[in-house]
Amino acid sequence: LKCHRHLSRRSVLVFLCRMEKQNATMRAVTMRAQGEFDDVLGMSSAYPRPALQRGEILVRIQACSLSPADVYFVRGDVDAILRPTSLPCVPGKDVCGVVEALAPDVEVKGRFKVGDRVAGGKEAIATDGLAEYAAVEAKTAVHVPESMSAAAAASLRTSPMTAYKAVKAAGVKHGDRVLVLGGSGGVGSCLVQLAKHAGASFVATTSTNADLLRSLGADDVIDYRSKNWWEVPEYIAEPFDFVFDTVGLDMKRNAGHVLKSGWRGGKFLALVLMNAERPQLHSIGSVMAMFVPAVARQLATFFWRAVPRFIIIVDMGASNKEREALVELVSSGQLNIVLDPASPMPFTEEGVKSAFKLVASRHARGKVVVEM
Repeated sequence: LKCHRHLSRRSVLVFLCRMEKQNATMRAVTMRAQGEFDDVLGMSSAYPRPALQRGEILVRIQACSLSPADVYFVRGDVDAILRPTSLPCVPGKDVCGVVEALAPDVEVKGRFKVGDRVAGGKEAIATDGLAEYAAVEAKTAVHVPESMSAAAAASLRTSPMTAYKAVKAAGVKHGDRVLVLGGSGGVGSCLVQLAKHAGASFVATTSTNADLLRSLGADDVIDYRSKNWWEVPEYIAEPFDFVFDTVGLDMKRNAGHVLKSGWRGGKFLALVLMNAERPQLHSIGSVMAMFVPAVARQLATFFWRAVPRFIIIVDMGASNKEREALVELVSSGQLNIVLDPASPMPFTEEGVKSAFKLVASRHARGKVVVEM
């Protein structure tokens, strides 16, 4: 009977604890519909704290970084492939924070524990990040040291990982010549550094921020406002081995002037397929119209080597080994996560709206991060 009373008392305490968590609220930026930032984003002071599902960990957020995908998600630019499952919802997916709780199946595996500092997010849906707490998929999470800033850690998943995988896919090696289109952005600034780290002897980039790019290792910086990169005599005389395109806007049509042929190993790596300042993908037809020509071009240039090979770089997630390798590069100082001078931005309604507008402008100089 005594044991029974003890178990009953404990069960009641567990039940009350769970009820308290279920009823807990938090501050969060909410999105009531897809549309313009000023119209659809707002701040809630009593948004329900997320309930853990299988494979998730509850994280108290320190920072959330934004990417173009977050912009497309909120505005509804590409709602054929990016749309909320329900509304209202919390936008943002790449976060850094401290583990507060774990789903039972995650706890059993022992990879994470309460108090760990991690970076991660949601693998497919761009939601949950701009809040005080988020349910993070454990399979996307990686431990980050206390020495790494919250803003840098929150930025790991998207831009640096995209650059890391692109350089690996290209096979950049000692002595190669590399051109990065769009060097000032989150992906471009990492590409410049990682190409140098891989042994490239000459790295050029397009940017209006020459001092920043040279400090990251660029040997030449072309101001695209006054000079066309495909008309630089030196580049024509001694063409590149690789061109990494982070801009889109059909840059590939000019690459043949300054890029080696496929026979000589020349590769054009497209990290962006959107050929418009503001893409509009609202149907399966529009998605096919974007992907089919790109896939056809990749297939054609695999066989027809008289022109540079065209390779699409698609975000297909990352392995734990790749995440840990990236953390090591950043924590050891071999890779600098460049933040836009305006970052980190405050966790307020106006601060978040300003962050989205900066990313949407395509003129951010590094990662745009909101810090809680």
